[in-house]
Amino acid sequence: WRAEALAFTTRDHFADEDLVGLRGYEPLTWGESLLGVRAERRGVPWSISARASFNRASIHVDERNLDPPAGRANHVDSRRDWWSGAVGVGYEAHRWRLDVGAGVDRRVNRQEWTARGLIDEIFSPNTPVEYAGEESLTLLSLFGEGAVELGGGWSAALGARVWSASGMHVAPRARLGFRVSDALALEAALNRRYQWDAQLEEPIEGSVTAPLFLLGEPRVADVAAFSVRLEPDELPFGARGTFHIQAFWKEYRERPILPERPPGGGRPETAGPDFPAFDCIRGHGAGAMLSGRLAFPGGALVQGNYTFQRVWEEIGGREYPTAWDVPHTLALFGSVPLGARWTLNVAYHAHSGRATTPVVARIFAPRGDDFNHIIARYLLGERNSIRVPPYHRLDVGVRREGRLWGADVTVFFQVLNLLFRENAIDYDWQQYFADVEGGHSRIGAGRSGLPILPSIGLEARW
Repeated sequence: WRAEALAFTTRDHFADEDLVGLRGYEPLTWGESLLGVRAERRGVPWSISARASFNRASIHVDERNLDPPAGRANHVDSRRDWWSGAVGVGYEAHRWRLDVGAGVDRRVNRQEWTARGLIDEIFSPNTPVEYAGEESLTLLSLFGEGAVELGGGWSAALGARVWSASGMHVAPRARLGFRVSDALALEAALNRRYQWDAQLEEPIEGSVTAPLFLLGEPRVADVAAFSVRLEPDELPFGARGTFHIQAFWKEYRERPILPERPPGGGRPETAGPDFPAFDCIRGHGAGAMLSGRLAFPGGALVQGNYTFQRVWEEIGGREYPTAWDVPHTLALFGSVPLGARWTLNVAYHAHSGRATTPVVARIFAPRGDDFNHIIARYLLGERNSIRVPPYHRLDVGVRREGRLWGADVTVFFQVLNLLFRENAIDYDWQQYFADVEGGHSRIGAGRSGLPILPSIGLEARW
């Protein structure tokens, strides 16, 4: 038997030292907490497992004390609670195995905002200025899978998870494997995945998480993949390595998306009873991944991953790249012992710039029938037809292991994002035009990047 418990919490905040007279004022706070327990018995022929957890994530934006123009203060409160539990039983015989289980998930979202001045990477321009609401969803599921060794190096598995929420939903999966030799294995897999929530906008690195809504009918993705795994016996310098190649195809069915509003037409003041009314579209993606890991005598480690992927969505009978269509992604990591129990870690991450929709013109027109008030309207180009520059990030850290207070202790110093704000992740054209109007036009205006983040930490294990 093995039992474990986990408790985790973080609270992050942003405070501006220039806010004179507002000591302790934090216009942006966010955080997450998790409590979990797990117990399992691994054995032959019987295995048993059980788990339970509670997760809470919150975001709070408060700009009311910043003396903004009248009616322009942003205020956001979001809290998402997720209770989850499951039990499972496994039976293993000489050449086959059977796993069955059941689970329950309970999710509650409480969200409200007044967002007259928030930029588009936080809120979609298709959302109302003001909203307040609470929603909940309870999911029950049953799971079963059987795996068998067919002989001659062949193996197969077939299973499914059945969800109960406003109807029955079946998510099957199948796998067929063939071990060519001790060093080489092939595998093909098919599975269906369900997701029970949808964000108003696609997530963007470094931004506040967009509002998340629960779905009565899940969005569906069908995935097919073929992989090759190689573990060679002999490598230079006595290294041990694993290499993995995988090609995949994903078909997205009934993907929710907010219908677009005319550019510059303004947002509705308040939410209607049917908000958010998602449209359902289709999409598909394809790609390949290459990953490898090398461990050297003495403790040095190198690993990397490269992914090529394209993802499209169909809107109005035409296909466009999605906002999360990133053709190239590269991640590298290295760890080298320095002696005296010190270790140097270096990580590099890069990917293609995210797709975005260009603004091709700005015009000024009356607000409705009121010819005394002229407002700016923006004419957009083809959807997601350009990209921001490629993203790069470099992290460096050192760690030292030792003994303290009867515990195994690790102290670490690290600096995330040595490249500072050179790694553009978005282009805010509204900010660009505001800079132009204020006489501050410059190269790169409107581009946003991530700050540098030094940190220090201490881990203790008894």
